[in-house]
Amino acid sequence: MSELTVYTLSGEVRNTRLIDWYDKNCYPLGQKVRITDLRGNIYVGFWNTYLEETPPDNIEIINYDFSKKRNKLSFRHDRRINVPRNTIVKVEAILYSNPRWGAQLTNEFVFNTNSSDKQEPIKDDPFKNWSSTTVRTFVERSMSAANVLQLDHLVITVNDLNKSIGFFRDVLGMKVLPRRNNNHTRTLSCGQQLIRLQTVDRPQNKIQAASQTPGSYDLCFRVSGHLLDTKRKLQKMGIKIVEGPVDKYGVSGEMTSLYIRDPDNNLIELAFYDD
Repeated sequence: MSELTVYTLSGEVRNTRLIDWYDKNCYPLGQKVRITDLRGNIYVGFWNTYLEETPPDNIEIINYDFSKKRNKLSFRHDRRINVPRNTIVKVEAILYSNPRWGAQLTNEFVFNTNSSDKQEPIKDDPFKNWSSTTVRTFVERSMSAANVLQLDHLVITVNDLNKSIGFFRDVLGMKVLPRRNNNHTRTLSCGQQLIRLQTVDRPQNKIQAASQTPGSYDLCFRVSGHLLDTKRKLQKMGIKIVEGPVDKYGVSGEMTSLYIRDPDNNLIELAFYDD
């Protein structure tokens, strides 16, 4: 049998119980945990495993990538560890310990002795005080019809196909893929995703958006290189800087952005992250 011990941020034991792998309340979602297996191996990280219809074979925990320069989360190189569920003998969890929720920025299993721990004592369910964000994420993943992995491609409606191809190729550096027997669309490579350009006068069919309006997009692209160098090159090409540099926040944390517009007046954000 496996045992779960729940601590407060300051190290006070709140609850100890045997783990029922069919009970979602034994899954300390998002919390910092220390897992001990049958051989005495210890794994530390943030719990990232959900209970779906049946218990998972492996329990995944995450070690976050912290930006030492800014002392903030960056999320770019998170390390994921999988522990076979049937080898686990003990799980220790610290409530409210995830840095995404404002807790201490560390992957180490340490307590915060300065914490006041003003939460109400937990009697039956050690995770009844999960944040609303955590509960919503758990429910949405469990009840959704499909679990989306990532964006595959994006279709943009344009007025002038050649002008738009030139912009995305020459200004943004995207590779134009070979034409596929269609004079109304062209596809460009954008990292792991594709951008598909289609003309506003493309013949209608049932698998198109109901409203196709050029200039109605607000897109953000993550770019490499130095921001000021990119800004100078854009200005040399006659591209007007709408705004920037400005500090923004994206999928990998803090970033600095430049804003420009494409030939259809779509807003294009160019995002730079610290390496």
